[in-house]
Formats: sequence, C-alpha cells, structure tokens
Amino acid sequence: MAPAQGFVAAQQQPRTDGGQFTHKQHAEPLTLDLWDDEGTFEYPPPPRSADQVVAFWQKVPIPDAALANFRSGYEQMYRSWVMAASREFQAANPIPSQEGKAAAWTQARDAHIADRLKGRPRRMPQSDVRPIFRATAIWLQSRQLPPEEKERARSARTTSPENGRTVSIGTMVDIWQSHRLEGVMHDPTASDLAHLRKLDDVSGHLRYVADNSAYLPQVAQSTTETAQATLVAHGLVDEFDL
Repeated sequence: MAPAQGFVAAQQQPRTDGGQFTHKQHAEPLTLDLWDDEGTFEYPPPPRSADQVVAFWQKVPIPDAALANFRSGYEQMYRSWVMAASREFQAANPIPSQEGKAAAWTQARDAHIADRLKGRPRRMPQSDVRPIFRATAIWLQSRQLPPEEKERARSARTTSPENGRTVSIGTMVDIWQSHRLEGVMHDPTASDLAHLRKLDDVSGHLRYVADNSAYLPQVAQSTTETAQATLVAHGLVDEFDL
C-alpha cells in the first residue's frame, strides 16, 4: 500500500532532537557583481574611483580608427577656431575696398587670429594622439565620480617622453580642449556597423510593407532594394542571402 501523502511530507520535514518539526535549512544565495568587469574600449566599466578610471584608460587598447577620428576631429575644431577669429576681426574691420590696403588688412587679420589661438597647437602630433585620447577619456569619465574622486582623477600627472614635461590630466585637456571632442571619440567602423545592422532591420520591415501594402508597394520595394544594396556593399550580408 502506498503511504499517505501527509506521512511522506512529515518524514521529509526535518526534526529537532526532541522530535519537533523545524524549518528546513536553505543554502545562502549566490552573490555576484555584474558591474565589476574589466570592460572594453566601446563598453568601459562604470566608474567607481579615480584609481579605477585611471587604471582602465591607461591600459585599454584603443582602435587606430578611433585615434584617427579623434585627430581629425581636432583639426576640424582648430579650423573652426581660425574661422571664428577671422569673422570676429572682419566684423570689426571690414575688408578694405582699396587694393593697396589689402596686404596690411590681411596681416592684421592673421595677427588677430594668432593672438586668439595663442597656446592652441595647430596639429596633434601622431605620437601624442593616443596619450591625449587616454587623458581625455579619463577627464570625461571622471564626471560621474564624486567631487573629490573627480579631482583626484583630473590631477593625475604624466610625463612626456619627448620633452620630459610633467602635466596633469586636466592641463592636457585644457591645452587641447579635447573634452569638446567627445562626439568623435569612438571607432567609426564599429559605429557604422551598428547603423548598417539597423538598416537590416529596416530592410525587413520594408519587405513586409512591400508584401502587405496595397498603397505603397513600389516605394517600399525601391527603398528595400537600396537598403539591401548598402548591406551587401559593406559586407554585412551575402547577396545570395537576400
């Protein structure tokens, strides 16, 4: 005869030495820290301290494409400074109508531009791009730290191997105004890949529209073909998979 269900449950319930029922012991739940991660360039770990932020950006590999993007961004920013200083001078000193005064006007304008850009390097030397990038990344991510830790990160000092000059992270960023380049501090190839993958999703949606819409099938089909051609051109999908 099979034992009653209640009897089985009672036999499985733990008892004390006196025969009384007691609570069943459970193992302690596992704990883990999903944010305590080494991180990568595109996906850095969350900032916890000045030491951690500095240590991460000092060693993480930075793609050459991101460095080139950063350097190009600085050159564009410098040109914008030149144009702004030139417009400022011209607003106060209109271009002379007499040809004989043009040379003097140009000389005065160039002197004004040089004065406005005093202390701003014209170009970012190739050997300095990576250190400046790292310093800028430390400066930017330190914004998420408490005030004291943020100051510690930005006051971290480094020495240039070329001239032996020791400067702080904050000074480097100030000289290059590189915190303004946050929008170009990424690997453009990785970013483009992400955008093209989104195009793949759009392509699938438009394919659905082309198949199910009685109103815009030609427009949808044309747009789908354009999206598909872009994906094939960038090697994201094989032509035979479409």
